[in-house]
This record gives sequence, C-alpha cells and structure tokens, in this order.
Amino acid sequence: MTLNHRNNPSKAYHKIRGINFTLERKQFIIFSFLSLSIFLLAASLYFTNPTIFQTYLGNLNPLLVIGILYSISIFVLAYFLSQGWFIFNKEKFFSGFRYSLPLTIGLAFVIVVVDLMFPLPQDLNKPFPDSLWFYPVMGYVVEVIFHLIPLSLLLILFSQPFQKISEEKRIWVSIFLVSILEPILQLSFGFANEYPPIVEGYSNGLHVFFINFLQLTCFKRYDFLSMFSFRMIYYLFWHILWGYIRLIILFPH
Repeated sequence: MTLNHRNNPSKAYHKIRGINFTLERKQFIIFSFLSLSIFLLAASLYFTNPTIFQTYLGNLNPLLVIGILYSISIFVLAYFLSQGWFIFNKEKFFSGFRYSLPLTIGLAFVIVVVDLMFPLPQDLNKPFPDSLWFYPVMGYVVEVIFHLIPLSLLLILFSQPFQKISEEKRIWVSIFLVSILEPILQLSFGFANEYPPIVEGYSNGLHVFFINFLQLTCFKRYDFLSMFSFRMIYYLFWHILWGYIRLIILFPH
C-alpha cells in the first residue's frame, strides 16, 4: 500500500513521476540509513580482511558494489512506491518480525539436521567473529541483486503485455520466478558431486527456494525491513551460531 496523498492541495509537495517525496521521504531515509550501516560494516571488515568478500564478489571492491546497489535500489524504491506495490517500512515492524521468526527457526532447524546427517563442506560458513559483519553485508547484497532488481524488472515487463491479468496475479507470478533465481545459482555451483543428489537438491535448491519465496511473501505482506530481517534471523541461526558450533561438533581438530 502506498503512502501517497497526492490530492492534498494544502501543501507544496515535490513530485517526480507521481512520487510524493515530502510524505514518503521516511521510506528513503530508512533505506539510506540501512545502506549506510551496511557500507560501514563492509568497510570495517574490508580494511581488516581485504580478501574476505572475494569468494562471492571476486576482485570487485565491496564498497563500490554497495554504492552501486544502493543507487539502483533508490530508483527501485521510487518505482514501487509510485505503483503502490511494496514499501520499505511500515509502522508496525514487529508484525513482520513475528511472521519471520518461527519460519526462520524452522528452516534453520531442518538444514541443521541435514548438516548433521550429511556434513556439508567445512568452509561453508565464514568463521566467527568475522561472520557478525560479513553476513549482514552479503544479506544486503543478496536482497538487492536477487530480489529488488529482478522483481522490479519482471513487474515492469509484465505490466503491458499482461494487462488483462490482474495485478495481484502478476505480482505472485513475479515473486515465484524471482524465488528460483538464487536456487539456480547455488545449484550451478553445487558441492562438486560430493553428496547424494537429494541432499544437494534440497540444501541448495528447494530449501533456498523456500527461503526466497517466504521472504518475498513477507515483502509483499509487510515491508523490505521485514524481508531483510527474515534473512538476517536465518543467517544468525544457520551461518553464525551453527556455523561456529558445527566446526566443533562435525570437524573437531
């Protein structure tokens, strides 16, 4: 639901293509504050451990990557707000948090069981305490690359050719298609045939799809912060807490 009140003649509003920046500036401020926080986390980690992001970003400077993704996201945010589809912050954030918490705990529990039965690679997670900074940064990158950008592109592409299809259906189709992007990427890298197909198919495929689909459902129902918190809670349990414990249990020295 959009926050626009475009018919109010009592104030002089600044509008660009239907965006009321005076009333919706809170959305941009909150997202900018989140992005700045992520940038500072990335900077603190990058200057102490310059190679830590190379596994996922190659030789790209993570600070430059975050800056570019932030710039793109501002346009995506403006587009979403202009259409009244998605917002970045609602007043009742904890409604989205209550949605996320039991789902993330359940998903983390399932993948921990898989890990106990078929121990996944030892270097699967970044070591503690770097993980405390690393995963919020990568979570931000993933949300923009695998959710915000493709979701906005699909909704734009579907807007004209499928006008006869209801907006609600176009959104759900887009959510489903976007949800399969990260699983496809993870399956393409895989575990080098070290595990039974069903293990890799679930851990890198179906499990990741569930996470993405539930996140985007959270985005549609609540806001971006709720979607982002979903991934952060999951990362806390799986990558950070279990990432530390599994080295002791599964790979004792």
